[in-house]
Amino acid sequence: MGETGSVFSGVCCHEVERQMLELWDTEKRRIGHDLHDGVGQQMTGIGLLSKALEHRLRESGNPEAEEVHKIVELADEVVNRIREVVAGMAISEIQDQDAATALCHLCQRIEQCYQIRCVFSNRLTAPPITDPDMVKHLYLIAAESIHNAIRHGEADQIEVRLCQGTGSNQGELVIQNNGNCVPDDFEKSSGIGLCGMRLRAQALNGCLNIEQYSDHTVAVRCLFSPINGA
Repeated sequence: MGETGSVFSGVCCHEVERQMLELWDTEKRRIGHDLHDGVGQQMTGIGLLSKALEHRLRESGNPEAEEVHKIVELADEVVNRIREVVAGMAISEIQDQDAATALCHLCQRIEQCYQIRCVFSNRLTAPPITDPDMVKHLYLIAAESIHNAIRHGEADQIEVRLCQGTGSNQGELVIQNNGNCVPDDFEKSSGIGLCGMRLRAQALNGCLNIEQYSDHTVAVRCLFSPINGA
């Protein structure tokens, strides 16, 4: 009875975690939609009106044009940040993509948004990872890790690697950066972003760790199995 109850409890726990992640992703999509169609469009309008005002002021020789130009730049920056946030929430963008393709596109987007080095390498010897849930979890773990490295670690060199794990049917996602994140702070953190990363790693039947190397780079490592949900 005790053994059956323990198995049942484990199944229930796994189902609750799965439902939590689904609700989380649904809410992120809703927020992303609101940001894009609401705040994003309003900021775009502010930027266009400000550019028109700047043009008129420059034509009349008004020195206030420089101040308005600063408003234009700030508006453009906010719009770019909104696009970046929405891109991280838009799960629909990675539909019908394998994990390597989705991660490659993520790194390209990060380079464009932040003007930093963010590269991807696929070192898997197994067939491409195509299971939709696995692709989604790996993509969002990488996205959260990258954004944390930039926002909190001030990283400007990031490498994302999809590798073969220690077992024949294991994979590993590694996000390595030159930021100033402290591994102990990561392990103790209860922030919603890191909590989500841990839950996604568990959903992949894996674990999430952070390591610091002798060259002062830091890596978030997610070991997962089985590859492709096989």
